[in-house]
Amino acid sequence: MSNLSLHPDHLADLRKSGLSDDTILDAAIKSVRPAEINKIFGYETCAKSAYEIPYPGTNYSRYRMFYDDANKINQKTGKPRPKYLQKKELAIGFIFLILSDQYSTTPLYLYILQRAKKNV
Repeated sequence: MSNLSLHPDHLADLRKSGLSDDTILDAAIKSVRPAEINKIFGYETCAKSAYEIPYPGTNYSRYRMFYDDANKINQKTGKPRPKYLQKKELAIGFIFLILSDQYSTTPLYLYILQRAKKNV
């Protein structure tokens, strides 16, 4: 557990989801510095903290967002702010694989839907 460098709220959230410390460590989930959150997304998220859930072998990550009570609701829309965000240019939640072998002339397409930390 000493190798986990997560904010206590983030670690508690991950454990609440049933993830073990070893799984969290293997998945390379990490807390994002508060000063970096808005830089990652390029706009004001109103989040007080976040952690990153990277997807190995891709440049795709999702971020679990945490808000102060005063910022949980978007004042412009009246709707709750999103629990998870990803960069706009990576908004698709699919990993697309093309599988083939030496005997096949037609590739097999495999689509895998990624869903935040539940697939870790």
